[in-house]
Amino acid sequence: MPRPDGPLIWLHLPLYEGAGPIRTLLARARDELGPLNAVVTFDKPAPGTEDEEQSADFILRPTPAENQSDSNDFIAHWRPQLLIWVSGPFRPVLLAEADAAGVPRVLVNARADALGSVTGTWVPGMSRALIGPFRHVLTKDQEAADRLTRMGIAPETLEVVGRLDDDPEPPSCDEAERSRLAQVIGPRPIWLAA
Repeated sequence: MPRPDGPLIWLHLPLYEGAGPIRTLLARARDELGPLNAVVTFDKPAPGTEDEEQSADFILRPTPAENQSDSNDFIAHWRPQLLIWVSGPFRPVLLAEADAAGVPRVLVNARADALGSVTGTWVPGMSRALIGPFRHVLTKDQEAADRLTRMGIAPETLEVVGRLDDDPEPPSCDEAERSRLAQVIGPRPIWLAA
């Protein structure tokens, strides 16, 4: 498949669970950055998504094999301007090739349990080499942020934001009743405790 013209971001997921959350993230990115393309890679599909058709919003591809040749070919073909890595596990060869190509990377949904695959390695300095080049890290919780800080991530690059999921659809309602209620209430602030 040819690379589309224009800016392209690369989103990597450990598990592809369908297009909904990706569309939400891309809609936000496009609101902020303007028109852009996206290629989405994944390590494995969730049950029921194996035969999902290609989305019009993004290009879906399995993650390239964890070797220098396949990783380099993938990055050279797609030429992404940004890599958004969702959670873990981390792929050292693929991330090293992204760094060599000058692709800035951001880590989102960083969880303490997913960081175990990095910290458990016996190669000295591997944790810092894999995690260090992320320019910004959005963690699921303070535990993950603390663990990343101990691994050598600069605290100013960390932000605890919780889990990034797709926005739920607002519940349906009787539009005529909602309009009538809005007229009765007027511009006053409304608080609801349910």
